[in-house]
Amino acid sequence: CGFPTGCTAACRWCPASSRTFNRPAAMNIAINRKRLGHLAVWTLRASRQEMVTYAVAMTAIYTAIIWLMLWVARDESPADRELTMYLAQGFCTSAYCFACFFFMTRAFAVLGTKGGATAFLSLPASMTEKWLVRVLYSFVALQLVATAALFLADGLGWLFSLSLGQEYPRGVALGVMEEVTRGFRYSTTVGGETFRSPWLFGVSLNVFSSALVVWSSAGFRHPLLSSIGIMAALVVFLVAPGLRATQGLLQVLGGEWLTFLFYLSAVVMLFGAYWLLRLSYRALTRREIVTQKWMNL
Repeated sequence: CGFPTGCTAACRWCPASSRTFNRPAAMNIAINRKRLGHLAVWTLRASRQEMVTYAVAMTAIYTAIIWLMLWVARDESPADRELTMYLAQGFCTSAYCFACFFFMTRAFAVLGTKGGATAFLSLPASMTEKWLVRVLYSFVALQLVATAALFLADGLGWLFSLSLGQEYPRGVALGVMEEVTRGFRYSTTVGGETFRSPWLFGVSLNVFSSALVVWSSAGFRHPLLSSIGIMAALVVFLVAPGLRATQGLLQVLGGEWLTFLFYLSAVVMLFGAYWLLRLSYRALTRREIVTQKWMNL
């Protein structure tokens, strides 16, 4: 079985054990921290060229936006220059959000070709470890790449403003981070009464949408197009009508009951995210390496 003599796990893994134990099934779902770490390092090494490419591309996009706005605002008054940099912040926020969304769809891109899928699926690790490493790669490593590129471009913008003899009116990177975190809260005012949704609702909505992207990436051959379609349907048919109904519910139920409904919705979305992540894992373990198909199943 590959275990050394005297291994303490022999009672569980050894074929001579009196226990009835399905070793292949157990190995398919087992998580070993050392093996998981080796797989994560292998993934980062194998994807270093991809990460460098993304970092250079995102830095170039952010820098071009910031430098262009600084050049346009070089002869403006301080107040107008600050407004121009707010515009640069808006463009960078849009680019940052789309980049993060695109990186999420890259969770199982390594399985897009027969060669890449065969190499990755034949690695000595369980399917649970492979699924977890790919999700962490797209949702942590690539997100850090997008964030680091943003702050690097912000520093280059500060240097460019110094070369123009101007003061850098506002850090674009910090402003983008503020805009992104502000998206976790929803607020509305009806009849002088202001309602702010719980922070947990925004977090749950983002977790649910991220789980949708993971499920789409595992189940569909074209994850970016599929994820865009699914997210558009989610916004049009669920999120937008629900938020529009908030004003009427605020007048009918009041703030306390509406807060309760938002917390209840957050719990439902968290359970939905868990269900979608389980479906994505099942899709990964049952996928077919066949080209020219819309779905991987």
